[in-house]
Amino acid sequence: MRRFERFNRDVCRIAALESLPATYTTMLYSTKYETLMRLISRFSTFIVSLYAAILLSFSGIVMADTALHAAVSHPDRPAEETARDAGRKPEQVLAFYNIQPGMNILELAASGGYYTEILSHAVGEHGQITAQYYESFWPRLKDTVEPRYQRLGNITPYVGDPADYKGGANSLDAVFIVLIYHHMHFAGDEGENLPTATKKILANIYRMLKPGGIVAIIEHQAPDATSRAESAEWHRTPADMTIEDLTSNGFEFAGRSDVLTNPDDPLTTHFGSLREQFGRDSSQRYVLKFRKPN
Repeated sequence: MRRFERFNRDVCRIAALESLPATYTTMLYSTKYETLMRLISRFSTFIVSLYAAILLSFSGIVMADTALHAAVSHPDRPAEETARDAGRKPEQVLAFYNIQPGMNILELAASGGYYTEILSHAVGEHGQITAQYYESFWPRLKDTVEPRYQRLGNITPYVGDPADYKGGANSLDAVFIVLIYHHMHFAGDEGENLPTATKKILANIYRMLKPGGIVAIIEHQAPDATSRAESAEWHRTPADMTIEDLTSNGFEFAGRSDVLTNPDDPLTTHFGSLREQFGRDSSQRYVLKFRKPN
């Protein structure tokens, strides 16, 4: 910006010299010539710097996209999971969240590890994934996921409540909450209020995220303005409610993607009821991005 300001200043000097009487032309020719040469030099430097910045930015985007494509296409991924990619579109989803090599990511309720393995390949050997499990689910998943995580090498399971996870302050680049928020947005004894337990989880996530770090929420969608109680019966949540929940707890809403839209989903039935008609992974899911303020 300072170079551009100097560029404008020199243009003004040239214009001022052009307006002087002819008797001053010889005397000021040298000054005018030097100013013109300085103007050309600075303009050339400005163009080169601008081109370099654009090229560097484009290269970063290409490298990130290449890493994500390689992660989704990795030959070690189980065939039963790659078969679900058409319905889950992980490459487009992770591109929306700008996942890059070297990131430190926490995944809530990692379940069988569909996203966990893709994220592991995407962040690479210099990245780290923490896969959270509740104690009630860990015994039936342990024998399946532990060998996988040992194979991948950059995944650490955490068994316990995410509100109690002792990750370092300002240490995470991203937190993934995939198809689990419909269990977090409602508690019968707290009515239409965001459950206290979820507020504690969000507070801990906020503590652990780096400034500018993101929260990725993917969820079966209910119509906006649906109550917590009714949407919980369908195992869905309204996008507008989720946005309100996160922004009222300190996060900035950073955008949404329609990559998992299904116009044939009525949004008002249990998401599992669509399997018979459309197959697995056919519900309309909102894809929301939130950010911890810088």
